[in-house]
Amino acid sequence: MILSICNNSTILSIFRIVKILIRIITISVPLILIISSMIMLLKNMQEGNNELVSKSLKSLVTKTIAAILIFLIPTFVRIIDDISSANINYESCIKGATSEGIDNALYDEALALVKTAKEKLRKSDYQVALSKVKKIKDDSKRESLLKELVEVKKKIDLSEEVNRLLGSGTEEDYNRLLEKVNKLEDGEFKKSLLALLEKMKKRIEEESVGNAKKVLSSITNHPPKEYKKNITVNYYEASNGQKFTFWLSLPNEMKAGLPIIFFMHDLGCRGNDYFDGTTASIWGGPIREVIEGNKNWQAIIVHAQVPSNERSQEYRDSYVELLNKLAEGFKADTKKISVMGFSNGCYGVWSIVNAYQNYFSAAVPIGCSTEYVSPYIFSTTPMWSLVGSGDGARNMPGFAQTVNGINGNSKHSFSKYHSHNCLYPAPHEGVLLEYDVVEWMLNQTRK
Repeated sequence: MILSICNNSTILSIFRIVKILIRIITISVPLILIISSMIMLLKNMQEGNNELVSKSLKSLVTKTIAAILIFLIPTFVRIIDDISSANINYESCIKGATSEGIDNALYDEALALVKTAKEKLRKSDYQVALSKVKKIKDDSKRESLLKELVEVKKKIDLSEEVNRLLGSGTEEDYNRLLEKVNKLEDGEFKKSLLALLEKMKKRIEEESVGNAKKVLSSITNHPPKEYKKNITVNYYEASNGQKFTFWLSLPNEMKAGLPIIFFMHDLGCRGNDYFDGTTASIWGGPIREVIEGNKNWQAIIVHAQVPSNERSQEYRDSYVELLNKLAEGFKADTKKISVMGFSNGCYGVWSIVNAYQNYFSAAVPIGCSTEYVSPYIFSTTPMWSLVGSGDGARNMPGFAQTVNGINGNSKHSFSKYHSHNCLYPAPHEGVLLEYDVVEWMLNQTRK
């Protein structure tokens, strides 16, 4: 098309050279022809050779006609161009082949290339545009487009960095890149980078929670001892000086946003399993059901073991400190941390929920008295109490009713197991299998 060709700076530069050459030819060649013929004619006239003079006159006439024709070449080109049906108007190209015309065409090309670079955000487009912009002679126009390309380059570099670190970047890299991306103007480019950063964040979280040893090493100086696959015994030293063993069970497929189940045992399970090599604190409870293959909950399960001659109630602050660190390390759902306790651990439930109201998503006290416990501590924490049908702690049902009377969310169930030990009377038996109490806990979310 005429516009695309005659507005092309390279084509115009060629036409300019042709234009200069034509001008030189149409002026110099006719002059040379005429002057050389006249010199020859004068020479022959001086010699008095009539025959040579006659030939010189004919040559002068011929060369003069040739000179006129050469001089009129541009005119002939215009005439032919006018009557031609060709799509290219060479005269227009020749007219535009000036220094100013070439500069204008170059600027228009640069504008188009910069626009493409801004839209595509590809390094190849940026480099082509930069090369073209640098050729612009007008300083103000050149600097204006160079500034635009600087911003384009920043975006391209940022995009390349995000893509490069997508599969290997650290949490520090993610936070740094997120800060840069958030400073961008809203648009498709920003949206696409945020989507990539979300993938990076998910990968970082999955790698973090998938490496239990790494998480635990950030929580305690004592290395975890593997008991079975995904089950470890650990030792924690709290900031208040309290020290205790805790068992940890992780699901086969770790991911961010898992719930946490926290369990406290009875008095008979006290001790130090970590250093003594015992398994007292997993005698019963959720981890016991996992070990026996009865359940496979998609949750992080923690069994705390209180030291000998001490009680769970005294360790509530240390327990919550541990839970906070586990939740942070494993990127758990902090709105789905539930607590369960049996016998003395049941009293631990009363104590820890009372001290940390609105912390737990659900509470399951099993087999203890409700004496001296205020129902108001469960006004915002869902509770399911359980007790053996022959257990002496039979005031739990009335307590649950009282909680509901103050707009709480509470229920109670009697276990078919008659004795106090309804938690784990025998292998593959117990209240956690009798009722879907753990499943209920996992379905609760703190408001």
